[in-house]
Amino acid sequence: MNLMYRKVNAVINDLDLSNEGFNWDAKLIANYRFPSENSLIFKKLSVQVTGEYESPEVIPQGRRKEQYNVDMALRKEFLKNSRGVLTFSVNDVFNTRRFGTIYDTEQFYQDSYRRWNVRSFRLTFSYKFGSAEFSLFPKKNNERRDDENTTTPENG
Repeated sequence: MNLMYRKVNAVINDLDLSNEGFNWDAKLIANYRFPSENSLIFKKLSVQVTGEYESPEVIPQGRRKEQYNVDMALRKEFLKNSRGVLTFSVNDVFNTRRFGTIYDTEQFYQDSYRRWNVRSFRLTFSYKFGSAEFSLFPKKNNERRDDENTTTPENG
């Protein structure tokens, strides 16, 4: 969650477009793995739901309207060692994603919404080949044998 205060100072052709106010946004991601005891269907099945909200925000000539949406995905792992993964996801589950503005100046007033078909459905399959270790900081073998680092009468 974020809380912001915005102050806009703008003057164009002697027209004061200054504006100020608070706005906030929030994002929630919830994951759930279904219990898999005695059930082949729910074994290694999980769901993720993501919700986002942005409050109205001040802009030089008015404000941007609130925006919100919910996305969801189901994920099923299968095959030996969970090498296969099938994911079904939906963007904008409730078809609420739209963008609106209110322009309110001394010369005109405009209240508008715009939207496009943003809801999408995807089915993806992933397969994990072998095992690989990708590490940003790989471990180094700095161990040295004691006889290489020690001077004794035998090794001079």
